[in-house]
Amino acid sequence: MRVINANVSAGKVIGELKHNWRYIGYDECNYTHTPEGEDLIEKFGKLEDAPYYFRVHHLLCNGNLHGTYKWGSTNIYTEDENGNVTYDYTTVDKINDTFIKHNCIPFFELGFMPLQLADAGNDKHDWDWGTFGNYKSKNWSRPPKDYKKWWDLIYSLVVHCVERYGKEEVLKWYWELWNEPDLFYPAVYLNLIARTPQ
Repeated sequence: MRVINANVSAGKVIGELKHNWRYIGYDECNYTHTPEGEDLIEKFGKLEDAPYYFRVHHLLCNGNLHGTYKWGSTNIYTEDENGNVTYDYTTVDKINDTFIKHNCIPFFELGFMPLQLADAGNDKHDWDWGTFGNYKSKNWSRPPKDYKKWWDLIYSLVVHCVERYGKEEVLKWYWELWNEPDLFYPAVYLNLIARTPQ
């Protein structure tokens, strides 16, 4: 292990520290469009250095659509008993509408894995909306069991956003493939990029 010593002279001015911290992030995406959440976002949108970028977790997760500590859900992706997929953008639209309405910009995190798309391995999915069992504790971080369906979900989401908000608006957004790339699970998704249909 190397030890590096750094000396800082607080009395010497060497230049301006550029203001680049206009980014807000939080776990509970469903709080965004509550009256309290909207009030707070509106305050950021009125600041002198606005617009602020907002990044929220759980935008692709399944659940009861209620904000709970360290959890959120949009139910954007569901499958019927035959594996037919339905996309529901209702909650994602409410979240993005709130940001845009208040002069803020989405920093869209493409995470985490929808319940029926998660490769649960030997774990059993739990459909109990109250606890979510294995899904809420770990399966949200699993890779997709079908990479083509995952690719289709991301593609359809981006197309939907362009159709709803316009290309010029969506080009202002940042898009993030998952969260915290130094953790163990994002590497699985980064490998996906080379294998997705073009």
